[in-house]
Amino acid sequence: MSELAAKFDVETETTQLQQDTEKEVTPFFIKLDGLNDSQLRHLRDVGLVNETGYDVRLLREKHVKYLLTGLANLSAGYSSLDASRPWIAYWCLHSLDLLDSIDDDLCPRVVSTLRSFQNETGGFGGGPMQLSHGAPTYASCLALLLVAPRCPAAYEAIDRPALYKWFLAMKTPTGGFRMHDDGEVDVRGTYTIVAIAALCNLLTPELCENVAEFTVSCQTYEGGFGGEPGNEAHGGYAFCAVAALQILGKLDMCDVEALKGWIARRQMSFEGGFQGRANKLVDGCYSFWQGGAMAVVNAAENGLSGFDSAVNEFIPEVGSAGDAVDVSKTAEATPSAGGLTFDQGLLQRYILLCGQHVEGGLRDKPSKMRDYYHTCYNLSGLSVSQHVLSEPPQNPAINMPPPPNTSALLISERSKCSLRLKTITDLLNHGMTSRRKEIEKKIESCPTFSNTPNANLSRLELHSRALAKHIKMMEIAQQLKISLNDCTSPEFVMLVQAVNDDLPTLLHWGMFMPNIKCLCDDEQREKWLPLCSDCRVVGCYAQTEMGHGSNVRALETTAAYDNATKSFTINTPTLTSTKFWPGSLGKSANTAMVIAQLIDSTGANRGVHNFIVPIRDYCTHEPLPGVTVGDIGSKLGYNKMDNGYLKLQNVVIPKENMAMRFSKINEFGVYEKINLDDATSKISYITMMQVRAQIVAMASQALAQACTISIRYSAVRVQGFDKTGKKEKQIIDYVQQQHRLFGYLASSYAFFFSGRRIMENLKSIERGIIDKTRSVSKNQIGDLHASLSTLKAFCSTVAAEGIENCRRACGGHGYLVASGLPELLTTYQQNPTVEGDNYMLPQQTAKVLLKLLQAILSGDDSASVEWAGCDAFYFVEGIKEQSQDPPPIPINNPEAAIDTTLLLKILKRRSSQILIEVGTSINEGLDDGAELSEVWNDSLIQIARVSNAHAAVLLMQSFDDFLKSNELTGEELIAMRQLACLFGLMVVERDAGDFHDILDKAGIDHVRKAVLLVLKKIRPNAVGLVDAFDFSDFRLKSVLGRYDGEVYEHLMKSCEADMMNRQEVIQPVVSLGGLGLTSRL
Repeated sequence: MSELAAKFDVETETTQLQQDTEKEVTPFFIKLDGLNDSQLRHLRDVGLVNETGYDVRLLREKHVKYLLTGLANLSAGYSSLDASRPWIAYWCLHSLDLLDSIDDDLCPRVVSTLRSFQNETGGFGGGPMQLSHGAPTYASCLALLLVAPRCPAAYEAIDRPALYKWFLAMKTPTGGFRMHDDGEVDVRGTYTIVAIAALCNLLTPELCENVAEFTVSCQTYEGGFGGEPGNEAHGGYAFCAVAALQILGKLDMCDVEALKGWIARRQMSFEGGFQGRANKLVDGCYSFWQGGAMAVVNAAENGLSGFDSAVNEFIPEVGSAGDAVDVSKTAEATPSAGGLTFDQGLLQRYILLCGQHVEGGLRDKPSKMRDYYHTCYNLSGLSVSQHVLSEPPQNPAINMPPPPNTSALLISERSKCSLRLKTITDLLNHGMTSRRKEIEKKIESCPTFSNTPNANLSRLELHSRALAKHIKMMEIAQQLKISLNDCTSPEFVMLVQAVNDDLPTLLHWGMFMPNIKCLCDDEQREKWLPLCSDCRVVGCYAQTEMGHGSNVRALETTAAYDNATKSFTINTPTLTSTKFWPGSLGKSANTAMVIAQLIDSTGANRGVHNFIVPIRDYCTHEPLPGVTVGDIGSKLGYNKMDNGYLKLQNVVIPKENMAMRFSKINEFGVYEKINLDDATSKISYITMMQVRAQIVAMASQALAQACTISIRYSAVRVQGFDKTGKKEKQIIDYVQQQHRLFGYLASSYAFFFSGRRIMENLKSIERGIIDKTRSVSKNQIGDLHASLSTLKAFCSTVAAEGIENCRRACGGHGYLVASGLPELLTTYQQNPTVEGDNYMLPQQTAKVLLKLLQAILSGDDSASVEWAGCDAFYFVEGIKEQSQDPPPIPINNPEAAIDTTLLLKILKRRSSQILIEVGTSINEGLDDGAELSEVWNDSLIQIARVSNAHAAVLLMQSFDDFLKSNELTGEELIAMRQLACLFGLMVVERDAGDFHDILDKAGIDHVRKAVLLVLKKIRPNAVGLVDAFDFSDFRLKSVLGRYDGEVYEHLMKSCEADMMNRQEVIQPVVSLGGLGLTSRL
């Protein structure tokens, strides 16, 4: 009675068959040393046992001879397998490959034959003119790969684009694949397609969607896998499922422990081979289907995917010089001998003793006939059982098309561009392109300005190198006759941009000197500005404290005046009063413009004032007595800038170091305000506002750099296939990628035109006041302040978000420092915070706009006169229009929405509507008895919406004004109009909820469709529009955004140059062996 029957004391047909099988194989397991001479002689004559000893041999030569007949002439009995011709070829070739015996002369015939099985629509049939089917496609491709190293034409035989198209046609919504048109959907079809797709580099996200989910759904309660959900678990299907999940990297989605248990239970305890299902008989083919599945699982558990030769000397490799095994020892093999969770020794015993036919070929069991199928999978199972887990081998690669010529792709893009780029470049350079190029050439040719990757330098090295650049830049400025006294002048801006590094002294020119110009009197300016010009004095602006930032009135630093000594004593009396964050303060500056509470000689607090405080010795640069100063430490980015902290303890400065243009301590020690004429006070304020205008311009530049990198890279990066299925597609041709990037491209141009307009306006007002040719009202000054506050907040927020989204649009490569985007991003991220936090500035805008709203709603007709010429003037008509409950603005079709005038009208109506909502909400709160501070706090979110809406109008207005200025004509003007429309359309699309009663539902839908139309219009000129910015590779510092498009060559060079690759072995790794970690490290 069989073990099964004995265990359960029951006799069935199944137990009887099992008992018969055990009896069948028992004679093959006898001890060879117990045979008589005649029996042993017979085994040696057929080659199964060595001439000396008792080692059982793999009948290698006989198996090779048998397999070669399968690739030559088959008997008539094989006619029923006509549709399996690719399988016969694969079974034979794979077996010969395991035995290292593929005949080179056969390979061209294999290629020629299998090529004829391929259909034009993709995939292979079982023979010529037969329907494409997953099984013969799998077998054909693997067979071609097996002969490809000897016959390269095999690589070219597979029509990969057509194959991919056919794969997609076989895919079902469940995630599974059909075996053929209208065929069954099971894990067998899924595995065959996933495996070949992986080998052919066709495993796209589109193809993989839901595949793992479908496969896992086929796992049964036992742990194995059925062909379809709900089917009985089966060894062949289990292997297909396991292999497919491993290829997809999703094996952990199934119940791995249950799977291992199910496979382990399939190994027969008596025979040593595997059964395919529960209560079935042993079968040699499952040596691979079950053994191979377990090997895949065990490999995945160890983070490996390949095999290496066995360590046990009595387990030979298939096809090795020693291809015999001593059966007397195999019974001693344990499941752990080769690292797999089954008894590898017992499996080998079954294959070698019961599976081999003495004339060559292998079989299911001794009573069965040999065939090519069982030969293939017995040998495959033997190979699995004779190998231990190791590092993955090199996988054969199918013939891939040559990598795209990235340079040619960019050349092609530029040939499609219809724009005169120099015209746009001159516009962006204020007509000074030649001068800019002269400055850049001077900088780039100087070794001091080398842009060696900053990631390889320490903070100290970064800072020191940046200081060296500052000194060299001053020399070059003298040589090129560029004044450093006006940080807003075009030449100064071009010089700093050409250096393209974060100089730790920039705040000296950007904040310290403007403060002296604006807040100091004539005598003070005459003393300090010459010292600043040649950097004998290097200053910083010390306002922010550790505990206070935007709330300037609450600053704790004090400046107490002593009339007896005619001096101020400066103190930071608490920890939170420590000056914290000022740029250039940590190590560079020797003087600080300290903002402190002025305490006069009577003890009265006169509020915050500015004081010029020397903090370091002008010769030795050592901190002065009472001064504790240092760097605040590493930041997210911008680490060449030495943002610092400053503690002042009884630091005495002369009375004359108080900024005294608007207030002073007189000769009697009495604090007094200075009544300047209106013009002088306005000039001072306008000069300070120019700093915010510069931030708007910087937003344009930074975003333009990010767009240049990401759009050029999108033009050379290919992914997926075009509609022909034969050519890989540039990712810039995906609408989603266009939507991600082109809006930021439009924004960068919008920021440029708005920044240029407001800077020109500020300069014009300043000149007009000085020349006494222009009068400026307080409302106009307030309007400028409101515009700059909202534009600084809006533009720097969008730029910061845009740089990050451009980085993401470059995929994994965008995360590399070599892409240039991480440094650009982390350096720029400070801008939403500096010069007024972007969540605070909208309040300043709202205060001005609410004042205008109050004047209009009160019926004061003077508002129309007083606000004429102001940026906010459109509110006058807009608020009056809202009082009449206007109907939705009609948009009849998507093309109609592509109109800057229409879009400007839509955006203006939104601004007016939200401003009225905020004003109404505040008034209602006050009417209910709430305090103004409480009502204001409750309105902050709506106030931010007002500010953003107003900014969008200003940007769109500047763009529209430019379009009407005739500065550009022809194709260039058309391209700018497209960008302007895209900017406006995407604002409406993004904030669609704000426009629900400004546009009807059809109008919103037309806007969305119009966005797609404009993206398509911009696409041919996209690369040209970023080329027009004319950033040199030196400035971009990006392997992805290179002008020549040689992305991958320079990406590899950047890897090779990295400091981590300057030595092959990192020393601590070697010492790991001392901890017992003697792996392949």
